[in-house]
This record gives sequence, C-alpha cells and structure tokens, in this order.
Amino acid sequence: MSIRATLRGSGRLSAALLAVVVGTSALAGCGGQSADDGGENKAEAGAAAGDFPRTVKHAMGSTKIPAKPKRVVVLDTGELDDVTGLGVKPVGAVSPHMKTEGGFPNYLKGKIGGVKDVGPLLEPNLESIASLKPDLILSSKIRHEKLYDKLSGIAPTVFTETTGGPWKENLAVHAKSLGRDKQAKDALTSYEKRAEALGKVIKKKYDGKAPSASVVRFVAGPTRLYQSNAYSGVVLNDIGLERPKSQISDDPEMTMLDVSPEQIDRPRPT
Repeated sequence: MSIRATLRGSGRLSAALLAVVVGTSALAGCGGQSADDGGENKAEAGAAAGDFPRTVKHAMGSTKIPAKPKRVVVLDTGELDDVTGLGVKPVGAVSPHMKTEGGFPNYLKGKIGGVKDVGPLLEPNLESIASLKPDLILSSKIRHEKLYDKLSGIAPTVFTETTGGPWKENLAVHAKSLGRDKQAKDALTSYEKRAEALGKVIKKKYDGKAPSASVVRFVAGPTRLYQSNAYSGVVLNDIGLERPKSQISDDPEMTMLDVSPEQIDRPRPT
C-alpha cells in the first residue's frame, strides 16, 4: 500500500518518520474448538512460560495449539510483518502487493525467500495452503471470516478482529500463538523507546513544539486521509506529533476519509 506522508518541515524529518513506520512493520487469529476448563487453564498457565500446548483466545473463539508452530501460513500483510519480525519465516503467505510491486513487500527482502504465495488476499488458495501442511494459520476476521471453518479444518487457526489500528494488540495475539511472547514484548518496548526519542528530536528542532503531520494517499478519484486511529496514526501518536482536525478519529469504523484535493487541509467535512 502506497502512503505518502507529508510533514511541515524538512525532508529529513519525513525520512526519519518513514524509518520508524517501516521499522514497526518489521516487528509492524484443530481451530475454533475450546478445550475443557481444566485443559484451557493449564494451557494458559503454560503459555506464560512459553510452553505448549496452549489455548489462544481470539476473534473467532478459542484455539488449542498443541505444539510450538514450525510451519506457519499468514494471510495478510500485518500477519506477515509480525511473524517475520518475531524471527519466523512462514511457509506460505498471500502477496497483496503482487499486481503493483511484483511480489512480497520490498522491505521484507531477505526474510521471505522460498515462501510460497497462497494468494490472492481476498481468496486465498485453500488447496495450496493445505499442501503446505501448516501447523498454524494466522489472519483476521475482517479479511477471512467466511473461510474460518475451512481454514481451521486444515490447521489451528487464529484470527484477530481487524487490521491496521490495533496492530499492537494483534502482535500480542500472534506472538502468543507462536510462543514468542517475550520477543514481541521486547520488540514493542524497543519500538516505543525509538518513537519517543525521535519525538524529542523533532520537538527540539521546532522549539519544543511538535509539528502537525498528515498521512495522505492519492488514489484514483478522491484523496484519502488516514486517521489518527489507523496504523500510521498510532505510530505518529507514539512519536508525539499533532494531527490536523480532519485526521482525528476515535471511531473504529473510521480509519480513513476520502476527500477532494481542496479539502485536505480543512476541518473534517460534514
């Protein structure tokens, strides 16, 4: 997905912000069957120590994962970012960038060699997924709710609710499923320290006051403004930058706003 970040200030600041956004991308839900109470409690207790089996609660219910996954299939970019960022190379993944960039995202070059494309994103190839004999499948309810039963028939399947804005919560779910809870916690702590440090540098350059930052995507037709609760908005918030009124939202259903070019710098259209 092509996102153009526009900052009032120097190009160096834009480049620094992009580095943090990309850095977070590299950090940055038999499935559906609940274990009995005793088994689930035992699995959850073991999860704290990185043990398996463990039961993971997620957007579609609960899934028991019998052993630490070694053959993982991911069905969206967020899941691909998370597993590679946690040191796991999936055996299969969808390739949403295929039509425009020729394959998996360029920033993952070196981490996805040999990964089989099981796309397209909205209609992943179930036969191809099954042929990989995965022991874990990761995706989200918003993407593949209708396929959950079929996917969980192939391997333990864990879905988050949605994508984008709740990426930190999603990372925690993916990490628990993979048995890499500590790695995720360490990565998130490192990211947050980096974001805070960058924010201090930017504020210092602007005499102690954070500048305003916009995230704009130019698509065919309207111009798209990414909101403060979108993935990029969370990153900018962690850095401590201000957002224009037209890009502030606490509505989980409103993570982007389509406007005409002349409305980019105006308050939110009514």
